[in-house]
Amino acid sequence: MKKLKLIFLALMFMMFVPQVDASTVSASISGKNSVTVGSTVKVYIKANASDKIEGADVSFSTSGNISVTNVSVGSGLSTMGQDGNRYILYAANPLASGSTILILTVKGTAVGKGTITVNQLDATVSGETAYSGSKSYNITVKEKSTTTTPEKEDTEELSKISKATTLVEAVEKSLLESDYNAALNAVKGLKDGTEKTKLLQRLEDVLFKIEVNKACTPCEDVTCIECEDCSATSWIILCIVLSACLLGESAYLVYTVNKKKK
Repeated sequence: MKKLKLIFLALMFMMFVPQVDASTVSASISGKNSVTVGSTVKVYIKANASDKIEGADVSFSTSGNISVTNVSVGSGLSTMGQDGNRYILYAANPLASGSTILILTVKGTAVGKGTITVNQLDATVSGETAYSGSKSYNITVKEKSTTTTPEKEDTEELSKISKATTLVEAVEKSLLESDYNAALNAVKGLKDGTEKTKLLQRLEDVLFKIEVNKACTPCEDVTCIECEDCSATSWIILCIVLSACLLGESAYLVYTVNKKKK
């Protein structure tokens, strides 16, 4: 009698215990978990299953300080239907467990936190439909760094400064007007700043010496800069020329400084 009762209870248990589907699926999310404001990162939604994956019905949502700017399906999948952030996908050749089904391009919109949630993942696994619960993935949005590395433009400017300095040094030795013009053009082509101002000041000194040489009558065995026999008229003309040059260069310096402040 006891044996009959045990058999009866076993049959009742088998009849009323829910049957568990042999096929299973779960969602996983991977990628970078941080991004700066205005920048983007890639996030991958994957399907982990008990067998080959033949298709999937997946939907996702976002919250917080992030937005999805682009969505692409994983390799080997094609889109059969789409409604907003819901994608119905089909695999011509069954995919292995752990395959990427969606690739999201995620952008940071403001400093703080953001969350991507897989709300639904139904997958066809070995001809059976398997269901997955929701899955969330947090992303930290950081402030964009203000520290910058030397850019190509900075490298080019350093090269220009070096070239202009070489030309200024050359004209300081030669005191030739052609060398002066070449150096002046190179210096004027630099960005406004300390180096440009210093080179312009050096060129003012060079210009003074060049104008003195032009105004003086050469003396035998003595350089013009040391000549003491210049006429009064030559010196007056020289002073006028130099004053005009100095005023012009000073005006240019004031203009560049004010422009930089603005």
